[in-house]
Amino acid sequence: MIDKEFFAACAAEYGFELTAQQLDRFDRYAQLLVEWNEKMNLTAITDPQGIAVKHFADSLTAANLLPQGAFSLIDVGTGAG
Repeated sequence: MIDKEFFAACAAEYGFELTAQQLDRFDRYAQLLVEWNEKMNLTAITDPQGIAVKHFADSLTAANLLPQGAFSLIDVGTGAG
């Protein structure tokens, strides 16, 4: 579904070198997102490039700010969930 090379390049811009397995998992997540979006209207962003950039790559921007090791985190986003 997503262009894995494109997404890998986006992730690399933020300092992440994703493995083939990680790219496969992001791709599967994108497939599930689109599938479930048809049933539950989860997001307006459903095109493959939009998912790669606006859902996945944007989320990676904060990942380098997270502490190493185990910690607790809460998502207080403004989305439907």
